Amino acid sequence: MTGSAHSRPGARTDVTVIGEAIIDLLPAGPPRTFQAVPGGSPYNVAVGLARLGHDVALMARLADTAFGRILHDHARAEGIDLRTAPRAAEPSTLAVVSLDASARASYDFYLDGTADWQWTAEETGRAPEGTAVLHFGSIASWTPPGDARIHDLAHRLRGRGDVLISYDPNVRPGLLVDRRHGQRVVERALGLAHLAKASTDDVAWLYPDRTQEEVARHWLGLGATVVVITGSADGACRRSTARSRASSSSIPTGFVT
Repeated sequence: MTGSAHSRPGARTDVTVIGEAIIDLLPAGPPRTFQAVPGGSPYNVAVGLARLGHDVALMARLADTAFGRILHDHARAEGIDLRTAPRAAEPSTLAVVSLDASARASYDFYLDGTADWQWTAEETGRAPEGTAVLHFGSIASWTPPGDARIHDLAHRLRGRGDVLISYDPNVRPGLLVDRRHGQRVVERALGLAHLAKASTDDVAWLYPDRTQEEVARHWLGLGATVVVITGSADGACRRSTARSRASSSSIPTGFVT
């Protein structure tokens, strides 16, 4: 179930994305009717980058089930390289989406024992050696047992010195024990990242008593070189250390949206 129409042995990969690939069950028409839609923050990052013309490898554990095949076939149709996406024995993770009167989404997750968190060292060892960027984050970056494997991969590639590491916490408060737990898992990952991207909602939930400027400075102090905080229609703010100027050209065009 792996493979991509754009796979080229030995080719350099612009970006490798590792993390969850989730089926979102969206309300569709009559009550109690849902549409199965491919999703998950890392999966969506891979799709967006592929549409911008980048060579993207997706490392997601895809189940050999009806839902897993939806995720696989959609990614492949987008031209994403799936050679490093392990075939998983476990079922796909599900997120049932509810929309309020303002069309703001909330999620009920079904993730116990599902494929996205069961990474092994052998599987993460398949990461393309020629990748220019590794992007990780979201639920897979803090959910055991696989989170440790993802962090090991990010640590190894950052230590090489020729790979840009990107991180997006994509906070889901309902899946974190409490705010302090959220801060711990996010700050652990920030020590591995050159580029850290978060939304204003992420920052407000994690640090309700700090300004965005204070949070950005704090994250730079933890090891990030560039911090971008996005605010939807309000645009984005960027904070960086002096050493980031020499490496900013390594970030693929359109990577931060």
